[in-house]
Amino acid sequence: MKWQGRRGSDNIEDRRARGGARRAGGVGGVGAIVLLLAGWYFGVDVSGFVGDGGGAVGSSQQSQITPEDERAAEFVSVTLADTEEVWTDVFRQQVGKP
Repeated sequence: MKWQGRRGSDNIEDRRARGGARRAGGVGGVGAIVLLLAGWYFGVDVSGFVGDGGGAVGSSQQSQITPEDERAAEFVSVTLADTEEVWTDVFRQQVGKP
C-alpha cells in the first residue's frame, strides 16, 4: 500500500518538539513523591519514570526530531486518516449518523 503523498489526519497532537515532560511521567510534584516512596517501599526502580537517572527530565536530546521520526509521524497520520474514513462510512451505514 502506498501511503506517501496521501491525506493525513488533523486529529493528531504532536508533542515531540515540546522538550519532553517537565514532570515525572506526567505526574505532579505530590504524585512524583508518592511514586518515589512507593518504589522505595516495594523495592522497584522508578528511575525510568522520573528521568534518565542523572540528567534533567526533558533534556534537549529528547526534543530533536529526526527525519525517521518525521516519516513515522506522517505514516501514523495517514493511517489514522484512513481509519477515520472507514469508520465514518461504517457509522453512516450502520447507525445512520456521522
